[in-house]
Formats: sequence, structure tokens, C-alpha cells
Amino acid sequence: MKKEIEEELEIKRQDHELRKREVKLKEDQFKMEQKRYFLSPGSTAIIAALFGIFASAITASITGYQNVELERLKQEFQIIVSASENRTQEEAAKNLLFFVDIGALRDKNGKIREYALKGEAPIISNDFKLPNEDAAKNAIGFDASLWQGGINWTEIKETTISFIVIKATQGDQYIDPQFHNYWESAEANEIIRGAYHEYDDCVSSETQAAHFASVVKIEKKDIAPILSVMEDPSCLGYSDPRYLRGILAWLELTEKQYSRTPIIYTRKSLWDKITVKDFSMYPLWAAAYGFRSSPVIPMSWSAWTFWEYTDQAILKGTNSGTDLMILFNGPFEELQAFIEKN
Repeated sequence: MKKEIEEELEIKRQDHELRKREVKLKEDQFKMEQKRYFLSPGSTAIIAALFGIFASAITASITGYQNVELERLKQEFQIIVSASENRTQEEAAKNLLFFVDIGALRDKNGKIREYALKGEAPIISNDFKLPNEDAAKNAIGFDASLWQGGINWTEIKETTISFIVIKATQGDQYIDPQFHNYWESAEANEIIRGAYHEYDDCVSSETQAAHFASVVKIEKKDIAPILSVMEDPSCLGYSDPRYLRGILAWLELTEKQYSRTPIIYTRKSLWDKITVKDFSMYPLWAAAYGFRSSPVIPMSWSAWTFWEYTDQAILKGTNSGTDLMILFNGPFEELQAFIEKN
């Protein structure tokens, strides 16, 4: 009898664990869906009001009601999307008030009504957002790799995108599965293209430079070769002199190979740990998210050439939902002149 009870309890425990895993999976799926939309900073409180409902769904994980609650939450999020997508804040706010009044959108703590009455609502767009109004004059592009899951070039050409930077290689063996497809398609669609190599401090610079050169054939009309120093070192310390020497070796070998000055793609929080020496001889592609007027750049530079200003845009023509958008520091004509000069 005792054994039977223990077996029954074990079955219930396993069932409970399974239900918890199912709820966690649904939670992750919902969060991924939510990330597909670019939300203005002022919309945080409204979205938070919905996520407050989510806690009750997790609490009810063993009651059997969690699926109903999750589906209701998804419906409410879609209501916010339909009320706000491609509309002004004022229009979206009026729509949200309407849905709250008819009971389609729950507002337990009154936050949605409070912010909507102030004329505040999410700004949701299925396209990229510029960091500031002045940026509209700049040439704009995006960072592409296998994570885009394919590109609809017809739709890309309907946007103001003028260039694309594509991940080509990493270390001494890896080739991005989409590189050749994107590289050839960009040329066919008359979009300026560039290619970058992800530096690996565990592999010799010589073999990495040779690997990149064997994969990427850069023409005069293309952006100069790019070295990505975006990942923290795995084998060497930030201040280990071999790390910086390796980076310099790749740059020098690649410059000799292509007769073009390479571009460095990095972020301040990483590069400043490596060196503060002057690197202005190499153009900077700075990754700096969340800044409005200009990026915060590493101390080795006094100016930026390219600025990756967001990693959460949604670009028409891609499937990733988290596109990396890049500004050139000047209009399209200056981008062309930069390519010709460099």
C-alpha cells in the first residue's frame, strides 16, 4: 500500500513538473512574440500592466487554468498592437481607452487608463526607428547574418536601406551559412555591401586573415573589410598584449591583402579594456544602443564612421524581429565618397 501511494505521488510530482515546463515554454514563446515589436520608452508601464496578469498564470500552473490565462494575455497584447501599430500616440491612446471601456482590455491597477488619458501609448512599428530626427539625412543600413532567416530583397528595396553589412567568417573555419547568398543578392539588388570577420583570440591572426580572404572577394564598390571585436576574449585577458597584437596583425594582413584600410566594429565597454591608444587610422563602427543624439565611443577614437544604434528594430523584409540597424555618419553621397577614398 505504501509503495502504491509513493508511486502515485511520484506520478503527480512528474505531472506537476511537466506542467511547469509547459508554462515556462509558453512564457518564453510569448516573450519572444512581444519582442517582435519596437516599443517606445513611454509604453513600458502599459505593457507592464499586462505582464502583471502573467504572474497569476504562473501561480495557477497546477490548476489547469494556465492555458486559458495565457491565451487571454496574448489576445490583450494583440489588442494593444492593433490599437497602436503605425498610429500616433494620441490615436493609439484613444483606441486603448475604448478597449478598456468595453472590457476587452483588463486594467486592474488603472495604469493603462492613466497613461492613455495623458495621451501616452506604445509606438509600435513593423519598420526600423531612427535614434533622432537629424538621422533621417544619414545613409542607413543593417547588419545581416544567418539570424535574419532569409531576406526579401523586394521589400528591402521599398525601404530607405542603402547598404548592408554581412557576417562572413569567424575564427579560422566558420563561414556564415547565409553569407554567399546575401553577398550575391545585395549586388544583384544594387545595395552597397560590406563583409566582416568575427575575431577569435584563441586562433592565430594569420590563419584568420587567410580564412577571411579565401571567402570574401571585395570589389572597389564595396565597403572595406571589417574586423568585429564584439565578443569578450576566451583564451587571453583583455590587457594581455598578445590580444591587441593579434588584432593588429589581422588588420595589417587584411589591409595588405585588399589594399583597403579595414574598419573596426566594436563597443566601448569592451574596447576600452583592451587599449586606449589612438586607433583613428582605422574607421570605427561603434555598437552603442539606446543613445539618441550620438553614440558613446571607445577612447581610441574621437569620431565614429558607422553607428549601430539598435539591436531591437523590425525591418521590413527580414524575419529576425531583432535587426541591428546601422547609420553612416553622413548622407548616401558621402558614403559613396568614403568607399572610393578608403
